This record gives sequence, structure tokens and C-alpha cells, in this order.
Amino acid sequence: MPRWVVVGGGAAGCVVAARLAERPGHEVLLVESGQRFDGVPTPAASDLGPYLSDPNRLLPTEVVRRPGRHPEPYLQGHGLGGSSLVNGSIVAGADPGGHLLPLEEPWAHGPLSAALLEADPHARPVRLVRRDRRRVTVADAYLADPPDSLTIVVGEPVRSIRFEGRRATGIELAGGTYDADAVVVCAGAIRTPALLLRSGVSVPGLGDHLQDHPAFTLTLSLTDGVPDPTAPTISCVADHGGFQLLPVEHLSTPGYAALMVGLTTVSSEGRVRLGRDGEPVVELGQLTDAGDRERLVAGVRSALELLSAEPFGAVVERVFVDSAGTTVDDLRSTPDRFEEFVVEHAGGHYHVAGTAREGVVTEAGRVRGYDGLFVADASALPGVPRADPYLAVVTQAERLVSTFTVP
Repeated sequence: MPRWVVVGGGAAGCVVAARLAERPGHEVLLVESGQRFDGVPTPAASDLGPYLSDPNRLLPTEVVRRPGRHPEPYLQGHGLGGSSLVNGSIVAGADPGGHLLPLEEPWAHGPLSAALLEADPHARPVRLVRRDRRRVTVADAYLADPPDSLTIVVGEPVRSIRFEGRRATGIELAGGTYDADAVVVCAGAIRTPALLLRSGVSVPGLGDHLQDHPAFTLTLSLTDGVPDPTAPTISCVADHGGFQLLPVEHLSTPGYAALMVGLTTVSSEGRVRLGRDGEPVVELGQLTDAGDRERLVAGVRSALELLSAEPFGAVVERVFVDSAGTTVDDLRSTPDRFEEFVVEHAGGHYHVAGTAREGVVTEAGRVRGYDGLFVADASALPGVPRADPYLAVVTQAERLVSTFTVP
């Protein structure tokens, strides 16, 4: 009876574990370092919930965004379902099908999204990963009724992968070891290369080519009485080729919203290495490419011009460009500093990918030079996609798991 271990219960891990457990005679162990959130209520017709306010749903991670910067927190979902516990829960662009995620049209558009749809001919509604307006995580979609052949263990970090020569034979946990015929690593674009490196895996390029979607946030003070707490947080996006505009209806402070300018075509790359403590050291290398900087600055200029259009006049009172309360008028008063300011204050969409792409793994997801060792998460993507990577991660996992075989 073939025995599989899947490391990481995020978007890819839930898909892989569910599909492997469907195979007659196969046994699957899914190991997730975070918690399981079954039964946590999600309000209907609202995105107001525990998501980013619940520290148990977040994996403590720090990154260096640009050379010379100090490490800063980086948001990643933690628990069964991974980042689908906390993300925007949207799908933009074409849906290739072949997955179990339920997709719904937005039931409403908040005032900022409605203004963007009216003012920007590139704006289109997204689809929401919902069922009857309630958020559905990948764990909800794939693991709601797991078969007896699937064992799910939560709250257990995997210390290392065990090998006999160059064949994976199981994993080591804090409480002991587990033998297996094959191991599939789905710990994400930061934790997957870190685990492989910590386990002694040596493949050229492992941990390199890290990419993310840089983004600049325009914080908007909304006109009194305008905010709609029942509207989806995100319901549309405007794709401008190299960048996109993403309206965010709800922030932690009532009466405020945001328009995020995010790069969708990214050339800059970073890397993941191991620190002395065996934990990942992450250098995003964000906006190190001159073309990336130029596209982001152009996107911010376009967004500011768009915000002066008539549909936004009744919605937006003031526009701020940083958390210190700097207004767009303050920024415009020093035009020679515009590009420097945008680059210095840029954040991101938290879409890391590409650290174990083809070359590290084969087209079928097997780690080169090793038997019984596979990768099926965002680290195996060929860089960060041009759209939100949620669906890309799920469909890639569906494709790869169909090719996995025990050596």
C-alpha cells in the first residue's frame, strides 16, 4: 500500500492530499503546522470577519523588501487552507476549470468599486470564491469530508525530510518520525525551499528567482455615509497590462478604503536562504529592476489621474500616500521626489512564487536528482503570474498531482 506524506496544508497541499487519497489502496498523511478552523463562522453578504485580525491565522514571517532595508513583517496565511484563510478570496481573468473552488459573481459593488467600473474602461468584475456569499477556503472545498485513507495532522511543524541516499523515505516531526514512500512538499514559496535546504537537498537554483507583485497603496478617506459594510471587500479589478488597479472597500479603520496599484509584469527577483537557526532568510529584491520601477511609478500616476475623474468626486474626500498622513497634494508639491517616494513606500500583494521552478523540479514536479520527492505549490510556478495567483496555484496542483507516482 503506497504511503504518501504531504507537507503543508495550504492551497496546493489540500488539493494534493485530497486527490492522492482518492486513489484506491493509497494512504496519505497531510501535515500542517498551523491550526484547523472548521466551524469558524463567516458572516454572509460581508467580508467582515476574523481574517487578518486573528494572529492564529498568520504565519510569522519577515522579509527584506529591497537591498539595504530592515526586515519587516510579511503576511502569510497559517492553518489548514493556508492563505485562503486570509486572502482576498478572488479570481480574476479566465477560469480554466478542473478544480473544486466555487466561484460566484459579486452580489454588489461598494462605492469605490462602482466608481472604478464607471471611470475605467479596463475595469471588470472579479469572481469570488464563495458559496451562498460565504467565504470558502481550499480546505472547505477539498477536505470537507476526507476519506479514511487521509489522516490530517495540524499543529505539527516538519523539521526535515528523511532520505536513504537520494530517495525520500519520510519526515521528522518534533514528536518523532513518519515513514513514507514519497513526500510532496507544499509549504509555500518561502517555506518549501527552506525545508528542502534544511533537509540537505542540493539542486542548483533552489531558493532563487523569488518574485512577488509590488504594490503602492493609495489610502482614501470616503465621504460620510458612502461606505457600504455589506459589499465585498474586493469586487473588481482594472488590468492595464503591466499594472492593475485594485479597489479595497474595507480597511481596519471605518470610513477609509484603498486603491492599490500593483505590478502584474515583474522582472525583479529575490531569494530564500537559510539562517543559522535553520529558518528562512528572505530577500524579495523588490523593484531592483529599473523597468519595474518605471511601470509602478507610471501606474501610480495613472491612478491619481483617474481619482480626479467625476465618478470619484462624490465618493472620495482625501487621498493619502503613506501611513503618516502625507496627502497626494503634499507629494505633488515635490515632483522631483515622486519616483523616489513611490519606490521607497511600495509594499506588495503577498504573492511570492517561483523559488523551486522548473530546473529545480521537472515539468511533472519531481525534484531533480531525487526519487520520491515532489513540489506542487507556488514555489513551482514559473514566476509570479500576471494575475492573482490563487487559481494558478490550485490548478497547477491539480495538474501535477495527476502525474505523481511512487518510485
